[in-house]
Amino acid sequence: LASIDKLARTSCLEVAPRGFRSAFTANYRALFPDNARHYRVDVFEASVDQHSAIWVNGDKFELSPDAIGYAEGLQQSWTDLGSLAERWRATRTPVAHGDTRPTRVDFATCLVALDVAWAQFECKYISELIAI
Repeated sequence: LASIDKLARTSCLEVAPRGFRSAFTANYRALFPDNARHYRVDVFEASVDQHSAIWVNGDKFELSPDAIGYAEGLQQSWTDLGSLAERWRATRTPVAHGDTRPTRVDFATCLVALDVAWAQFECKYISELIAI
């Protein structure tokens, strides 16, 4: 996740809006102190385990249908980035079967889509945790 953030920063890609963090509790604002990406493994894992119940302060928590939709969007964006990276790897050698090597624009588009999907899921997921 840190490498993806570094690649996006190095490429000067715009950060998806994260003004929603101003509504987070003090504890969550400590984890997300500004509008930077701040990709966190626990948030990513929650998007992967979207149908698993978790326990928060002794209370059972399941994602809402909206949050599950955003989790699925984040996972699709993650898969798209992986596919693009695999296409890049496969075309390092002479082009086979008419495949073309992904461009910088392809990667930028994919990284921006991932960031937007991440921000949407993060907003919904953390907001639901706060509401417990």
